[in-house]
Amino acid sequence: MTESLTNWLAVWPQSSEYSERAKFLAERLQLSLREYRTDPARLPAEQTLLSVGDAGLALQQGGKKAPGPVRVDFLSGAVAHRRRFGGGSGQQIAKAIGIKSGIRPFVADLTAGLGRDSFVLASLGCQVQMVERTAVVGLLLEDGLQRAAGDAEVAGIVANMSLFQGDALQWLSTTDSRPDVIY
Repeated sequence: MTESLTNWLAVWPQSSEYSERAKFLAERLQLSLREYRTDPARLPAEQTLLSVGDAGLALQQGGKKAPGPVRVDFLSGAVAHRRRFGGGSGQQIAKAIGIKSGIRPFVADLTAGLGRDSFVLASLGCQVQMVERTAVVGLLLEDGLQRAAGDAEVAGIVANMSLFQGDALQWLSTTDSRPDVIY
């Protein structure tokens, strides 16, 4: 990790039950490890925690007025609503990548972020290769995919998604796969 990242990001187990996993992640990312007794509300707003807990991995800003945690969640919330009621292949993203009757392109999402667009495309039947260069965001995606793979309702969708953690140019130069669409 870059030195600037280690100044504002630390790994935090939400309970002693997650201490070993948090320690592993802190070592992997070369970040400091907070004690599970840490109260995020008592931290400065500049501090962000990669929390490890019952709901998986999440980024949690410190401070009393901090917003809720940010996690990759393909099972509930806006993503689930869009999957159920989002308009299918009539959505703008579907039109933009060329989904038509009988046509489901192989899509490379080179800026995967939290995976929402990739999930929509996969739910429409596309094979999606996600590429994410930021290690922490890649971990959030990996965690979200693993949790979703265990859910019978969305396991088939996430089976259409794969993740490469690294630079998009690296993936493009080393892959044998050739996407129909680069998103």
